[in-house]
Amino acid sequence: SDSEGLTIRILGPPCVTCNKLKTTLIEILQEKNLPADVEDIHDLDEIWRYGIIKTPALIINGEVKSAGIQPPRFQLEKWVEEAVEE
Repeated sequence: SDSEGLTIRILGPPCVTCNKLKTTLIEILQEKNLPADVEDIHDLDEIWRYGIIKTPALIINGEVKSAGIQPPRFQLEKWVEEAVEE
């Protein structure tokens, strides 16, 4: 149901890029007034279970959107909007 909002996972060791990715996503969610469950996953075993080799990786609603890059803000906004529409 749409009341549950989005599930967003940011995978990777604590790092500047990972933090920036998370901060930007939270800003976008707040601006669009969207509920979301945002979680950092630092555990390498869990990251590998997702099939991720390069970090930071972004997973929205179970779908890997990016890995090894800091996506530009407009791209993050687009992915969030698409996930909401699904």
